[in-house]
Amino acid sequence: SSAFRGGFNGNEHIINGLYINRFENYQGLFGFTYTASISNLGIENVDIIGSINCGGLVASTHSSGSITNCYVSGNVNGTNHIGGLVGHLDGGSNNIINCHSTGNVNGEGGGSYTGGLVGRNDGYIENSYSSANVTGGVQNVGGLVGYNDSGGARIVGCSSSGSVTVNSNTDCVGGLVGFS
Repeated sequence: SSAFRGGFNGNEHIINGLYINRFENYQGLFGFTYTASISNLGIENVDIIGSINCGGLVASTHSSGSITNCYVSGNVNGTNHIGGLVGHLDGGSNNIINCHSTGNVNGEGGGSYTGGLVGRNDGYIENSYSSANVTGGVQNVGGLVGYNDSGGARIVGCSSSGSVTVNSNTDCVGGLVGFS
């Protein structure tokens, strides 16, 4: 019910073995951020199972904020807005710079907006990549971003190299972006 506000500098530290198994919304190291700055942090061997808005680092960001020099490895599972790093990068002033994700991102339980790095992007992503394997559900599934909003969301200098697997009825699938 309370958003994280302010700054968090991980000082190049690594969190190992983050485990969350709560089929609820907003599951991640940070469930919900508002005008927050997160930097210089690695999260390895995550195992997250949630519902809507799930990400290894941040489930959902809002307003202006930044995520810089961070990475996540492991497994993130949910139903909607699921990303290896961030489930929903919400707000045009939010940005992700120099970040990456590896492992597996799974949105099969009817999942929409599933991406290796970000499930739904309404902000700005630069110089970031995903090598996560993505398994999607019904729509908007991508190797880097599941859904890139047309209202000004931008992706610059990014790549994806993981596999993207969906069922035959899935709409809007891509190796980099599912829908933009």
